[in-house]
Amino acid sequence: MQQDGWNTGSHLRRGALLPGMTVTDLIIAQYEGKPQEWAKVRAIFNILSDRVETVCPWLVDRMLTNHKNGVRFNWPGTSRTLGRFLSALFVKRSIYPASLDG
Repeated sequence: MQQDGWNTGSHLRRGALLPGMTVTDLIIAQYEGKPQEWAKVRAIFNILSDRVETVCPWLVDRMLTNHKNGVRFNWPGTSRTLGRFLSALFVKRSIYPASLDG
């Protein structure tokens, strides 16, 4: 039997992975050699971003225990993001380096 083009008897699932902002070279590289721009965005990036080592286990756990199609795995989610902005008034996260100089 097929439903919407997918075999319902298989272990394949379709959905969406929304890992949020993760610390990668793709983000950092665009600010190398631009210290003023980096200084402007670093604080907000530290609030919004997570390390890949934090996000991946969460996503993999959700994918492996999921039995439905069309599920959205959203990290960090609205409540966690709001909590980060509120806690940023009291606790400073330092995910990214202060300077991108080699």
